[in-house]
Amino acid sequence: MKNKKGLSGIVTTLIIILLVLAAVGLVWKPISDMLSGGTSSMSKSTLCTGLDFKINKAEVSGTDVEVTIERGATAKDQDPGVKVVMYDNAGSSVVAATSSETWSILQKQMVTVGMDTLTDVESVKVYPVFTDEETGEEVVCDQFFERKVA
Repeated sequence: MKNKKGLSGIVTTLIIILLVLAAVGLVWKPISDMLSGGTSSMSKSTLCTGLDFKINKAEVSGTDVEVTIERGATAKDQDPGVKVVMYDNAGSSVVAATSSETWSILQKQMVTVGMDTLTDVESVKVYPVFTDEETGEEVVCDQFFERKVA
């Protein structure tokens, strides 16, 4: 009976360590995905917060709408582009233009857009737009700047 052989202490310790590492690996993937998803929305919030654009002029000129836009003085790590959306009296909207070029601080520029399918443009909204550096996808800020068309 004294010849019983069992697992040595070293082998038992190694098995326990391997089981713990496997458990950590299984739990880490969902936690990592959840944390990186939170970072993306946080970066959108960080990029978009505090931006200031002003629509100095929005008026109909023939079959076009001329929109003069000026960026405010708020500095960001990445300069935004803009998305111009036009609305008519019936509440219909059309994305009139997206400027992928970045707007520097205090830059002023006129964007001329055709009225296309809208017959009576009532207002114009400008949304700041960024390009996600990791995915290359367009990120449109939730905040907008609006002006009635003259």
